[in-house]
Amino acid sequence: MPTFRQLASGRTQVQVKRAGKFWVDSFNTRQTARSWGLELEDLIDTGHQVEDRTGRHLCCQPPPTIAFASWYETWWAASRPTMPVATRAKNVSYASNHIVPAWRDRILTEIVRSDVQRWINRLNDGLAAATVRAVHALFVEILNGAVGDGLLSTNPARGVKLPDPDADEVAIPADWPQVIDLVAAFPRRADALLVLTAYMTGMRWSELLGIRVDQDFYADRLAVVRPTAKDPQRGRLVEVAGKFHHGPPKTAAGEREARLPPFLLDLLDPLAEEREKGRPCTLCGHPHLFVALRGGPYRRSGFGRRQWAAAAQGIGRPELVFKSSRHWHRSILDEYAAPIAIHDRMGHEMPGMGRVYGHVTEDMHRVLLDGLQERWEKACAARPGWWSG
Repeated sequence: MPTFRQLASGRTQVQVKRAGKFWVDSFNTRQTARSWGLELEDLIDTGHQVEDRTGRHLCCQPPPTIAFASWYETWWAASRPTMPVATRAKNVSYASNHIVPAWRDRILTEIVRSDVQRWINRLNDGLAAATVRAVHALFVEILNGAVGDGLLSTNPARGVKLPDPDADEVAIPADWPQVIDLVAAFPRRADALLVLTAYMTGMRWSELLGIRVDQDFYADRLAVVRPTAKDPQRGRLVEVAGKFHHGPPKTAAGEREARLPPFLLDLLDPLAEEREKGRPCTLCGHPHLFVALRGGPYRRSGFGRRQWAAAAQGIGRPELVFKSSRHWHRSILDEYAAPIAIHDRMGHEMPGMGRVYGHVTEDMHRVLLDGLQERWEKACAARPGWWSG
């Protein structure tokens, strides 16, 4: 509230304080002084600008007319250095393909929520739901920067209706024998073992490609690690704009070990021995467990178009994608593993107090690995003469 003081001249002085600043003026009557003080407070609280301390020159300055493309360049220059390489490449793709073309010439203050909703609806007609949500999240982040810089009072991209995240349901193999059929459809042994390992561990594509024979494959497990100061070329092998780099796990919980059932260990051991003598990674200088035909890293797009597409088509399931391996593995974990063991194996953070009091025991590992081994043996019995590795 304003404060008042009666002056010797008979006038009433009023003072308004806000955020360490103050405005002072005097009026012939207390009522006029009070009206001025309350109006000034309202103007300040609603973001209007007051030119000087006397408050005699109140103005409602309109926000500057900045086009979205101009603001995006400013935002990108400030935000780019804080982004991981993979995130940076993804955001460049989203911005250049979907965001900037749609909003390039629009004045920031003229963007309204209904326009954003119509734009989201158009994206939803041709893009996967997950992609639409990711593009929208980046758009929100860009406009949040404009709000923070005082160019917008509110973010018009917030509150719009987005597609259901479950709309992009990933198709998975129908059963264990169909997984065997898919693996057997890869003529090259190393390709088949890459796919089999993905289905039996739930590891991500980049995690599998980053496995070093000498350090990440040992005893009965595969390890997903993060780079260190002594060894910065560790961890996932990520492809960005055609170039590879090692990087940390996707999340903090992603640093983990994936225990292998005995049948998979028996199949991978000969491959590991072969790879120890093979071509080392050009980045880290160490041999990797899974490499392409010529010894270099797999390129996901090439593998998907050639080897994977042919194998999926060969078993009559062209809708399957590599990501189905992680979804399938997660679906079968419910049969054998407790929630804390499921989150640990998938590299997810356990929600709630479970992450405080929950622990993965050796018995949990044993039950899971025994279950995988048993189901594998039954599936192989139903597929006599299948590819043996």
